[in-house]
Amino acid sequence: MNKVNIIFFGGLIVLFSSSLFLSGGLDNPNPQSGAMVGEMAPALALPIIVQKKTAVQKKNAPLKIVNFFATWCEYCRAENKIMENISEISEVSLHAVLVHDTKESLRLWLAENKNPYETIAFDPEGVTLSSWKVIGTPQLYIVDPRDVIIYQYSGVVTQEIFIKEIIPIIKKYIK
Repeated sequence: MNKVNIIFFGGLIVLFSSSLFLSGGLDNPNPQSGAMVGEMAPALALPIIVQKKTAVQKKNAPLKIVNFFATWCEYCRAENKIMENISEISEVSLHAVLVHDTKESLRLWLAENKNPYETIAFDPEGVTLSSWKVIGTPQLYIVDPRDVIIYQYSGVVTQEIFIKEIIPIIKKYIK
């Protein structure tokens, strides 16, 4: 390799590294969280494969949370307890979209885990992912009474995210 190539590639590495540093790219594990905030929630014309009896009671809840998940997704499994906590809030209607998965896998998953969702819609081919700008599972959206997305999070909703980000949004809408 000659001197010119070494200088050129060295310069590219410095330029790339500094742009990542300045943009916070290495510090933000969820760079696209919020891409849909302020937009109308896209329609979900999918079959509902699981519906709790409480879904009717929570139909008029002021906030709707939509969580895209898959049974094979370890991160989705990790956040299930947080989803259970969310499901206990009466002013929130919690829904899921099962993507790139099977009904049989969901049946087995439900046998092992508590189902926190009012409804679970089935999207085996992932046809809704692009309209919702889903970049991976899990991905969570909070939708206000006007069907506007007011919060979006890509990745595992931890206890910290739940307390610091989601609870304040819920409190704002249930005054």
